[in-house]
Amino acid sequence: GSIVYYLKTPKGRFNWHKWQLHIPIVGGILRRILLLRFAQTFSVVVSSGVPLIDGIELVGNAIHNEYAKQEILSMRDAVQHTCMN
Repeated sequence: GSIVYYLKTPKGRFNWHKWQLHIPIVGGILRRILLLRFAQTFSVVVSSGVPLIDGIELVGNAIHNEYAKQEILSMRDAVQHTCMN
């Protein structure tokens, strides 16, 4: 009941996705899968002419793990900040 409700909230989904990536053995596999999907999708997006910052954002929004998505969007912000200075 209440666990299912919590997992449907943004915070619950974020925490569940973060926890999944830290499970021994399984977490490592999930991280590798996420990295593979990120790299493949990012390659397609950038090779199609999308600017770097926009490409990172598009790929971040396409990831189905809220924790990874936030990490990717943080990376976009860091790259954007570095490019502006």
